[in-house]
Amino acid sequence: MEHRLRKMMWMKDKKEINAGDYSTNINADGDVYLFLQNTVPTELVDQKVEELVELIRKARFFSEFDHISESLHLGERLVNGDLAIGSNKARNIGLAWCARLLARSDHIDRAEKWLGLAKSLGNNSEITIAEAFLTSQEGNKSSALQKLSAIETPASRSAALMVTFHHEGAEGALRWLVDTGYTIDCLDSDGKSFLLSHQLELGYWREAAETVDSIAVP
Repeated sequence: MEHRLRKMMWMKDKKEINAGDYSTNINADGDVYLFLQNTVPTELVDQKVEELVELIRKARFFSEFDHISESLHLGERLVNGDLAIGSNKARNIGLAWCARLLARSDHIDRAEKWLGLAKSLGNNSEITIAEAFLTSQEGNKSSALQKLSAIETPASRSAALMVTFHHEGAEGALRWLVDTGYTIDCLDSDGKSFLLSHQLELGYWREAAETVDSIAVP
């Protein structure tokens, strides 16, 4: 019997999947991911990985969003689940983000393991940033900032702002931004959102207004 399933199906609640004569029927609760390796185009899997990474990246600043659980779930799918058939590049970036977001959690071992796997799949700035967060978590702020300064991109500068905040608090992070000579425009959208939240927290209204104007610029 040769049966090919050419679609990935995401299904909620208890479902029965009838595959037809001479095939397998499945009863399952919760989410179901069905695929046969080499039958799903890699491009579709990569697109799904990119969507999930983007969702976690944007939603992680909202307190009601459990980015730890979502990162663990995504990482498992990238390593052992339906997303493991994605390209090295997509899995590399996805695992780097999972490692980064788990760096400040009780799952540091998982973060280190997945970062190592990400490195085996290739090298990019996301890996360096994730590694900096893990280094920061070990208490080595200067080494973490040094890693980030070697990249010198809006994303790495935003990460450096977050690392400084972790060690020195909101006022220390804003002071670091001034001391380094960086402006709002030196940060990416994540960094600007992070900066704005803490400017508002400290009551820096003029600075917050400038940040809002920067974010509003298309």
